[in-house]
Amino acid sequence: MCAVLMGAIPVEGATPARPASFEVKGRAGSLGQLPVVSLDDGGSYVSAERLASLLKGSWSVKGPRATLTVSRRTAQFTRDQARLTVAGEALTLEAPARVTSKGWLLPEGFLAKGLGKLAPGITAARPMAAVESRPRLKRVNTSVPFEELRYRSYPSFTRIVVEAGAELSYLVAPGQKEIRVRLSSLAVPALRVEGIDDGLVKEVRLESTGPDALLKIVLEGRAADVKTASLQDPFRVVVDIYRPKESASQGAPKTNGGVTPLQLIVMDAGHGGHDSGAVGPTGVMEKDVVLDVTRRAARMVEEGLGIKVALSRSTDVFVPLRERTNFAN
Repeated sequence: MCAVLMGAIPVEGATPARPASFEVKGRAGSLGQLPVVSLDDGGSYVSAERLASLLKGSWSVKGPRATLTVSRRTAQFTRDQARLTVAGEALTLEAPARVTSKGWLLPEGFLAKGLGKLAPGITAARPMAAVESRPRLKRVNTSVPFEELRYRSYPSFTRIVVEAGAELSYLVAPGQKEIRVRLSSLAVPALRVEGIDDGLVKEVRLESTGPDALLKIVLEGRAADVKTASLQDPFRVVVDIYRPKESASQGAPKTNGGVTPLQLIVMDAGHGGHDSGAVGPTGVMEKDVVLDVTRRAARMVEEGLGIKVALSRSTDVFVPLRERTNFAN
């Protein structure tokens, strides 16, 4: 029998398997909810400013570094770095601190490994999700257009992405030989089959089944874990199938020093074409500046490091966001 995992969008008759927030508690009780933010890397993050507010502390940023202070104790973060200092003690998390349009985001691992050191007696945990009845997909009145099915194999996991024209709910049923994802109201015009054969996933099949679509992920190896997430702009359902640790270490190409060599860097010059970006007081356009900087950086990397660089655009043209992400992935 297969276990059923709930999609990130609420479904009728049940709460999601992974609640969308942490409950922060102190000795006197609950301090409030800390919403979870999912990024393209598949990780879960929380707002640094929101956490500081719940802890009645302060959050300060200076360049690429930031400090969370609670009752004279500090946690010091560096942008895009997993290593930090908490109450004078060095700590390394599984994911780095990120900076997005939502501000500074801290990986959820900090709540488990660093919060207790920063604020003794304070904990953060996801509330238990009580399933009240058999889960059912949340229906919409109109069909959701299908945009794209794609995949990428990594040394430690394989990622399957289904992109849709609007939000939809989904149910995941993982099994030993096959993983099934039912996508509510997704209109798939014809059967789509992608052969992967990477030692973990044999193939993926996306087909119409009644008012919904069914994604079948056929396994050819043993999956250690399956994680799902839904992301916005554009909307997509992401399924990550992880290899056992011993298989992942065997599948990654390594140098004599045991480090996986970097072979390609993708650089994305924003804006372009009709999208000028910001315009300076003398008429200089952001699209021209970022393109010039990107070209220079690409040349320096290729000549200085010997690593191949691919540019999302090399001329003054507009490239849609979806094409940029597809190019990079």
